[in-house]
Amino acid sequence: PAPHPGNPGGPAALYRAAFDQFGWIAIDDVHELVDCARAFASDKLPADANVGIVTVSGGAGVLLADRCAVQGLRVPALAQATRERVRAVLPAYASTQNPVATTATVLNDPSLLRKALEIILDDGGVGSLIVVASSVEGPMAESIASELVALDAVTAKPIYVSWKARETRVGE
Repeated sequence: PAPHPGNPGGPAALYRAAFDQFGWIAIDDVHELVDCARAFASDKLPADANVGIVTVSGGAGVLLADRCAVQGLRVPALAQATRERVRAVLPAYASTQNPVATTATVLNDPSLLRKALEIILDDGGVGSLIVVASSVEGPMAESIASELVALDAVTAKPIYVSWKARETRVGE
């Protein structure tokens, strides 16, 4: 019997190969579908699969880098000159590797985050940027969001933001 048109069946490897061949993105659930639709609704699309990742905490960056690899994205090493410029802006204990871990210092001075992001976006090996902002709320969140919007307005590279906040605080 032929498979149902809504469920073509067959081995997962065959589907993965077709997705890889044509550059399609495999989406696991409706939440990913909405996220992808939002990301690609922008007039800025990634020029390549090279992603710069910036987080406040290194753990989130490592998890995201692993997820990027699963999706066929590359998290390349930043150029040495980029790392030195980022090191001049962030505290000595921040990680200037890709993913970059800015430390919580940027929460007190969002202009440091913007400076670091500008430097990373200038790196020719980075085609797009993912910024992870976790548990940032209130006036601090507004300040960081303003810095991100201003930076997005002056770069040709897409900036994707993952922002985790308590559900009761969303929309304030």
